Amino acid sequence: MILNEPETSLHPDLLPPLARLIAKAAKQSQVIVVSHAQMLVSALAAEADSQQIVLEKQLGETIVKDGPRAELDLAFAVTRQHPLQNRKAITAR
Repeated sequence: MILNEPETSLHPDLLPPLARLIAKAAKQSQVIVVSHAQMLVSALAAEADSQQIVLEKQLGETIVKDGPRAELDLAFAVTRQHPLQNRKAITAR
């Protein structure tokens, strides 16, 4: 399951409980969260078995700044299986 900016329209006090709910759901299924909310990112990082991958925009291109190579390979494998997805979404240099 992918959650894209789940913090949108939520009061900041609700972000730690949201992180706990996401962690609970992640015990049953893989969950990927895309967020710009530092409070949510920090709360998720504190959960066991969580992994943070930082993406940074440079000259119109998205660059992976942190994250293991295996995660990057998986991202490319998923992209190759689904040709309609934008391959520039994740690039490595």
